[in-house]
Amino acid sequence: MDGNDLYTFEAIQTLTGAAGATFVVASGIQRAFGFNPRWLALAVAMVISFAVVIHAKGAGSDYFFAIINGFLIYLSAVGANTVVGTDNGTGVQARSGGLESVRQSR
Repeated sequence: MDGNDLYTFEAIQTLTGAAGATFVVASGIQRAFGFNPRWLALAVAMVISFAVVIHAKGAGSDYFFAIINGFLIYLSAVGANTVVGTDNGTGVQARSGGLESVRQSR
């Protein structure tokens, strides 16, 4: 990958690249258009997974694994989003109940 490239098709063919692309595309759609269904990131992950198989001219069983990989990409992206979370103005990430409970116990 050239240092000037942000994403390439080769990068998206990795789990990290695919999960990152899923996170970026789904978050961008949600922020830009206010479109936020629960299945959006899963749909993006499936499109990426099937695009990789189609690009590689995969056989029948490759499409089965594309479904499994789509869920893996989705869960990886959701996990990254959960770790990053969002700041709700209190300095505590909204999705990290552990930090909230520690703060309340002080």
